[in-house]
Amino acid sequence: TAWFPEVSLYIGETRRLEITPGDDFRRQKKQLSEHILALLQETLFAARQSSEKTANLFDKLLEAKSIHGGDTLAAEDLNGSATLRKLSLAAYTLGEKFSGELGDVERVGVLLPNSIAHLATLFALSYLGKSAAILNFTSGVKSCCECSETAALRQIITSRQFIEKANLAALAAALEEKNRLIYLED
Repeated sequence: TAWFPEVSLYIGETRRLEITPGDDFRRQKKQLSEHILALLQETLFAARQSSEKTANLFDKLLEAKSIHGGDTLAAEDLNGSATLRKLSLAAYTLGEKFSGELGDVERVGVLLPNSIAHLATLFALSYLGKSAAILNFTSGVKSCCECSETAALRQIITSRQFIEKANLAALAAALEEKNRLIYLED
């Protein structure tokens, strides 16, 4: 068994973000967002080039399943539990459903509570080669919308049940102004 799996960490060079003096706030914010996105893409590319292994999160799930067996408990939440087999099947199934919805989008927002469904969604996005941007619903409407804009999201996966139970209708409405919400129930 692998108690402490190998983890690779890539640290790029330090960068300083500069803004154009005299520009209005929106233009400065847009300029910084574009610069941060370009830096993240460069860093991701460099990290992938420096790593011998380019396994993603989904690959690691399958590796864990082959090492520990499919019946090994992977996660528990208030609604139940999931084995490695159940989690990988959920990731495959969700991935197939998401593939038609997401198309060639690279980054997808995730607005879900800490749950097995959230975990399965992250594995499904990894299976599809998508980058997940997890939105912190506790940070408030304005912050979530700014994070969504900074990450240049256009699609966010969430749940109607979660939105209702957590009283996040205002957040969902604000995010829906610039994003398409994809509900797990659908």
